[in-house]
Amino acid sequence: MRILFISPYYSTFVHSQVAALLKMEDISGSVEFIVRLYAWTRSRKYRRSFHPERLKVRVPDEISHLLFFPNLPRDWLLHRNAGWIASLLRRRYRKGDFDLIHAHTLYPAGAAAMQLAEAWNIPFVVTTHGADFYRTHPEHSRIRDDRIYDPKTIGIVEKVLRRADRVIAVSQGYADDILEFVPETKMEVIPNGYDHDTFFPGDRDESRRALSLPLDETILLSVGNYVRTKGFEYLIEAMPKLVERFGNIRLYLIGSGNLEERYRTLIDSLGMSNNILLHPPVRHDKLAKWYRAADLYLQPSLNETFGLALAEAQACGIPAVGTQTAGPSCILGISEGGILVPPADAKALQDAVIQLLEDKPQYNLMRQKAPENVRKSLVDPENRIHSLYIELVSNWKNI
Repeated sequence: MRILFISPYYSTFVHSQVAALLKMEDISGSVEFIVRLYAWTRSRKYRRSFHPERLKVRVPDEISHLLFFPNLPRDWLLHRNAGWIASLLRRRYRKGDFDLIHAHTLYPAGAAAMQLAEAWNIPFVVTTHGADFYRTHPEHSRIRDDRIYDPKTIGIVEKVLRRADRVIAVSQGYADDILEFVPETKMEVIPNGYDHDTFFPGDRDESRRALSLPLDETILLSVGNYVRTKGFEYLIEAMPKLVERFGNIRLYLIGSGNLEERYRTLIDSLGMSNNILLHPPVRHDKLAKWYRAADLYLQPSLNETFGLALAEAQACGIPAVGTQTAGPSCILGISEGGILVPPADAKALQDAVIQLLEDKPQYNLMRQKAPENVRKSLVDPENRIHSLYIELVSNWKNI
């Protein structure tokens, strides 16, 4: 099978998954990472997001391309972007070059895939990651600091959901949201996997020495972009009571983003500058030591379709507190390694941290159960995707 992969995300997750699929005997193809030309020319940060050296695993260069398309600022004529992308790809490839298209995001990649699949008479699959779908919903767009799609683009997203031969969601809760919007969506729930060779339990003190972290502190950890949807402000607001109760406790927030200065101001106003540290991003495979060094992992998201960092922390044997959103509910339901609390609730976060740190039998049971449970359940999504390809291509040829 020859597969055309299309993605606006040049991320560890996409590279790792596509590289694993391309290693299978019966799969070959090309990968097009679509790039917003206006953003590329205006933003150094955006250009850096496409640098391959930051990735541990990546698609081979000879089949990976950056496809620049002429987007306009502030999403002007957003509904035209998919057509521009499809037009560029029709110049590069021909009907018969591929058996199936796999797009990441409903828009614009999924919409471009829909146009190409109709022109080439082949099936197409879309993996949706969250932001691409929730921009159809005003309340979720506000939480995620995104602009809601214009009505024409929302109409295109609805059409993609109806026409895709399969839409892959990374958790059941997220799939339920999509089905409420377009009930006839042909849905497949395939949770993200993680690198079992990198994320596994290890010695806490050894990890702390390697990272030059104190051995005698209680360490709380959270990893993610400094954006509203991650809910870090509620975690920061929970810390004064935790410091009052436990004394020698410290929270590390690993990430970066446009809310960094707001977080620093909030931390200073609470007198927490010695107890809350904003740490710059860490290369993905280096995070394992941070997970093993922590006492608790915290995922305070307001909206989260999966939460790979939470799964990786659980794989390393770190009990966790997560919010009752789609991803954390899925992961902690699988792992039995943590507590779920309502989103946007600093008091609930406080109480859950206190419960886990003070109930040692429960804490130790979670440390023991979580790694094995996630290892058994979050495994080989690529094999499930491969089986899906075989089913769709075979059915298509028999039509």
